[in-house]
Amino acid sequence: MKKYFNLIFVVAIVLFAITGCGGNPEEDGKTVVTFWHAMGGQLETTLTNMIDQFNKENPDILVKPQCMGNYQTLSQKLMAASQVGNNPTIAQAYEAWTQNFIDAGIVEPIQSYIDKEKMDLTDFYSVMIDNNIFNDKIYSFPFNKSMPVLYVNMDMLKTAGIKKIPETHDELMKAYEILSTNKAVQTMYANPVKGTAFSARDAWNFFCLLQQNGGKLTNKNETEAYLNSEPSKKSLKFMLDTIKNDYGYLTQGYEHQTEFLAKKVGIIMSSSVSKSYMENDKVTFNWASAPLTHNKTKSAILSGTNVLIFNNNPKTCNEKQKEAGWKFIKWFTDRDQTAHWSIETNYMPVRKSSLKTEIMIANIAKDPLIKAALDQLPIATFEPKSSKWFQCRQVIGEILEECLTEKNPEINKYLEKIDTTVNSILKGE
Repeated sequence: MKKYFNLIFVVAIVLFAITGCGGNPEEDGKTVVTFWHAMGGQLETTLTNMIDQFNKENPDILVKPQCMGNYQTLSQKLMAASQVGNNPTIAQAYEAWTQNFIDAGIVEPIQSYIDKEKMDLTDFYSVMIDNNIFNDKIYSFPFNKSMPVLYVNMDMLKTAGIKKIPETHDELMKAYEILSTNKAVQTMYANPVKGTAFSARDAWNFFCLLQQNGGKLTNKNETEAYLNSEPSKKSLKFMLDTIKNDYGYLTQGYEHQTEFLAKKVGIIMSSSVSKSYMENDKVTFNWASAPLTHNKTKSAILSGTNVLIFNNNPKTCNEKQKEAGWKFIKWFTDRDQTAHWSIETNYMPVRKSSLKTEIMIANIAKDPLIKAALDQLPIATFEPKSSKWFQCRQVIGEILEECLTEKNPEINKYLEKIDTTVNSILKGE
């Protein structure tokens, strides 16, 4: 029965790919831009409202958003549509997907529009532009980028006698220890309280720790991984020591946020966007956000998608539609719009000047929790963009889970397994 439903799902995806973007290039004299995305809930509401505003300001263009529900479905539908030349005008895409589409020759380089207009990019955070460069060209543009931060139960820290939010790896481990062993904390809160909780497949945490310890994920060309290194060992040991010493425990997915809200742990690492979700679930204590801790260096790895323009469907990607798609992307990433998007969603603004807008200044003053994420923009980096990295990331998460759930794991054995497996994928073996 399960195989039957899986087959039905695959058939539905293929049928959608064949028929999903078969509309007219124009409606009522307006150039139609079809936009596939995966923003749900309040994020979709904010995006739809912004699209409605753009359409109002540009009466000759009609941007038509289509939510695919989640990133997995978006990926499947884009891949299926690519096979039959039936992609939308524009779409959200992770870097690994983008590289695949570039290799297939179905992405319109945004570089061509930038060069044609002699567009000045100096106001954009360099990490946002660098993240969209493939084969020495800008092929996509930043869309929804989130930043990892620490979320801290300040009431719990006060009860434990911890004077300040940890700034280094050593201070963070010490805070975990105190929160897990302090009698006042254990008495006041849900006994037993632990310092932290994190997903057993938390590759994002591992990558950030690795870079903070002075390591690199890959070489510049992303053809060789450096995951069996001394910085890798220190990073995995930090995660293992947290569990081994009973200062924290493993969860799945976003359960660590639920545990934080339930006052079962005092500190977690999560996305800047998680703030909105936790606020919706009602935070019942004084809390704060802070930049990630550091060791040899400060580092925070951005997550999230970019937006690209397709060129393989005459019904959605003719010259006028591509130009209109670019006009929307420019509008969405201008100073005022990126400030508004950031305030409403907690995604990162893409322009430096957005921080000087009245609405952003007022929002930071009203809501200090967003400042930690913004403060990390100058040091932000991104994961490898190789089309093979998506598979690498999944494998790393699986092996991390094996290691973290084993009673007495050998760090070197697991790091060698991660490094060997990832390098094999990168080399196409």
